[in-house]
Amino acid sequence: FYYGLYSAIAYTIGFALVYYCARDSICHLNIRNEVEDIEKIISEEEQILYTENPKDGRNYHTAVAKKIFEDL
Repeated sequence: FYYGLYSAIAYTIGFALVYYCARDSICHLNIRNEVEDIEKIISEEEQILYTENPKDGRNYHTAVAKKIFEDL
């Protein structure tokens, strides 16, 4: 009985962790045609890279393109 109870509790905790921590990749969002979410993710990544080093334009665009390519 206790093993079943512990398994159910562990399953619930694991499900909650995955539900709140996992995110869809750009590829999956593209397949489901969720363009707004893709634009939001890419703009957030661009903003992070630009904030880190605003004067480094070439490396900034290369890093964004690399991020998009790796996620696809």
